[in-house]
Amino acid sequence: MQKELKLLPNQFVKISIGLIIIGLAILILPLFSSGELLLSRHTWVILSKSIIVTAMLLIAISKSKVEDERTLRIRLYAFTATFLWGTSVAVLDAITGVVSGEGFLASTSVLDHSFSLFFFYFIYLNFLKLSK
Repeated sequence: MQKELKLLPNQFVKISIGLIIIGLAILILPLFSSGELLLSRHTWVILSKSIIVTAMLLIAISKSKVEDERTLRIRLYAFTATFLWGTSVAVLDAITGVVSGEGFLASTSVLDHSFSLFFFYFIYLNFLKLSK
């Protein structure tokens, strides 16, 4: 196994948290706006989801404060489990879409699928860190 996985520095976690706050603010902004905004509500939601998913990606590929062989192994287990989870969800989504007549991969968007992947990754990563 490779000794060192190429990850982003830990400072990207702080940048990502800022991006998540910005994404949530963009999501909440149209709710409190009394006037007409430049973009439609749907466009604001897509923009917010894109920013939040990008921030989650940056957190996932950033180093933790203490990075040793154990945390690298746990991170690789979590990446593997997330890949299997994402593949199974995509296959089941495709099968249920075809069976129900909606079409191939019509029920979820790429952003929703990416969000579920990162959500699963962070839950499983923290579960592995606590259990080992």
